[in-house]
Amino acid sequence: MNKLKDWQVMMMSAGMILVLIGVGCYFFHQWAAYVVYGVGVLMFVPMQLLQRYEGSNFILRRLRRMQIISDVLFLLTGMLMYLNGKFILNMYIRNEWMLALTVATILQLYTAFRIPVELDKDK
Repeated sequence: MNKLKDWQVMMMSAGMILVLIGVGCYFFHQWAAYVVYGVGVLMFVPMQLLQRYEGSNFILRRLRRMQIISDVLFLLTGMLMYLNGKFILNMYIRNEWMLALTVATILQLYTAFRIPVELDKDK
């Protein structure tokens, strides 16, 4: 995996903090929550996409694909949160953003614990 520079790591961490704040604010201030969440995701996802794996280990390539899927789900969560907060397509979109966020979080947690183990085995 490519190592990120210090400012990229800080931007990625700040993005995840904004994501947590955005999700927490959703129940109190919907108008601000999806903005804060969106900014956080737009800080986090590009930094995570910069971490590439160019090796030949199949397990690490699969875990990297899972991370990319979770990044797409984080972006989808922001869109669904916006549509739900603005009552656009309210007949069809309720709280599906919570499901997308849950799946993305589970994938992120799984890959966060598995990738370092596989990198140690690969060395």
